[in-house]
Amino acid sequence: MKLNHMVEGGIIRNTIQMGEVNKGLKQLIQSDDKELLKQCGSILRTKKIYREAANLYERASAYNEAAEMFIEGRIAYRVNDSNIKRK
Repeated sequence: MKLNHMVEGGIIRNTIQMGEVNKGLKQLIQSDDKELLKQCGSILRTKKIYREAANLYERASAYNEAAEMFIEGRIAYRVNDSNIKRK
């Protein structure tokens, strides 16, 4: 049973790493593995997908990391918003 769990976790991590974020997140819906949630949150963090990373960190009870991602996401949003030219 543990081997099956490890394989599923590897598939989910690689799915997210390869850019199929939505598919990986759908696979994570039923997971309560806090370590897997943190690992996937870390992958999303490196990809600068802050909101989803924050949600995974929060589900993993990694509240400091979740807060960092929510803040980082808001900063990135403001920077991108300020670069939009107004007509």
